[in-house]
Amino acid sequence: MAEERTPDYIFKRWYSNHFYWENKFNNTQTVQAELAFKIPMIQVSAIYKGVTNYLYFDKLGYPAQNSGMITNTAVKINFENIFFKHIGIRLNQTFQNSSSTVISLPNSVSLASLFYKGNLFKNNLQLCVGGQVEYFNQFVPYAYTPETQTFHIQDKYKAGNYPFVDVFFNARIKPVSIFIKMENVLQGILGTNYSMVPGYYQPEMAMRFGLTWLFFD
Repeated sequence: MAEERTPDYIFKRWYSNHFYWENKFNNTQTVQAELAFKIPMIQVSAIYKGVTNYLYFDKLGYPAQNSGMITNTAVKINFENIFFKHIGIRLNQTFQNSSSTVISLPNSVSLASLFYKGNLFKNNLQLCVGGQVEYFNQFVPYAYTPETQTFHIQDKYKAGNYPFVDVFFNARIKPVSIFIKMENVLQGILGTNYSMVPGYYQPEMAMRFGLTWLFFD
């Protein structure tokens, strides 16, 4: 895939009480290719992306343009299977890299799920219970500028090395369906470094509950 596009309007002109700019940037060219193959239970894909004249916002929140080509590469590995007809496992692993620091991303992102599902009591109860953990290694994320509603590069705050753990319970007894989910159950136990953007935290520990009751079927 190849694409060329003109800069978005926000990069070219902005007038406000806090920021002002008027720029003439070159068009951005993007080339992307993906190769994937799949065998039973496992899928592997490799992605290449090259961007010339990449546009971004600098440390002060002003638009800037990279003069050369930035290359980004990634390898994704997905595994999913049901063992013994009831025990489900999902594993998603991504390795990624960028040739420039103006593109901020973690080099490794891991997502794993373990759950049990089955039909009990003569198929009257449909049950699914399990947990999920997401983990990415430490990196320097973007900061947010509320005045322009944009994200810009920064070099002071580091995020990552924190496991997001959720547990869930889903059940259905006709005509009632119920779900309970606990999010970020390790909050405070392993620290509080779970912010993807400085000053804006990810969801804290919370319980979500839902109930559906069909009176007519």
